[in-house]
Formats: sequence, C-alpha cells, structure tokens
Amino acid sequence: MQHIQYSFKGWRGVVCSEFCILLYKEDTMEEHDFDKMDELSEMDKLKLEQHLLELAYENSYSILTKKITFDSLLDKNTSLGISSLLAYDPDSGVTRSEIESMIEYYVAVEWYERCAELKKIMDRKYPQL
Repeated sequence: MQHIQYSFKGWRGVVCSEFCILLYKEDTMEEHDFDKMDELSEMDKLKLEQHLLELAYENSYSILTKKITFDSLLDKNTSLGISSLLAYDPDSGVTRSEIESMIEYYVAVEWYERCAELKKIMDRKYPQL
C-alpha cells in the first residue's frame, strides 16, 4: 500500500486509505513504519482498516459538530501519545461526498442521530440550488 505524507501546521499527515488521514505532531513522534502493514494477513488488514475508519469518522464527527476543536483533538491525542485520524483533509475542509460517506457509515451502524446532525451540516455547508 502506498502512503502519501504531507505537513500541516506543524503536524505530519499520512493518507492511510481512501477514507483516513493519520495526523501526528512532527516533533514528538517518530516516523511510522507503514511497511509493517504489508506483513499483516488480509483479515488483519481489513480489521485494522475498519478500526481506523471508525476512529476517523468519530474524530471527524466530533470536529464537524463542534464537540471538540481540531487543535484540541490533536493536543489531546498527542498528550496521550497517539495519533489522530480524520476522514477528510483538514487543510481543504470536508467535502460533500466525505459527509455523505460519513452519513452512509452511520446509517450502516444504525446511529441515526449522528446521520441527522451530519445531514444538517451538509445542507448548511452545501445547500441545494
């Protein structure tokens, strides 16, 4: 799997899959060894990707609904020694299709309250003409 890396406001980002972006403080964490992911079985890779997707959607939902700020999320996770995952690029902002993907995920896990909140955000940010 190819991983795209970039920097953002003192944070490094790594695109882990088409849905997840891993963020970590440049000066506090060592380089991640993503080659080890290639050693995992296909089942373990699927489980890991599902877990990363859940974390990315949870963090993105919390930011979009203003339950936590982007900077607070990064600071909190850095203090715990963990990385942060998002389902969108924080530099360019969330797109309509990314919000739609989040809604589809929350429909699949039957978390309809979150679907409704995300739908309101999507309609406000991307009104239908």
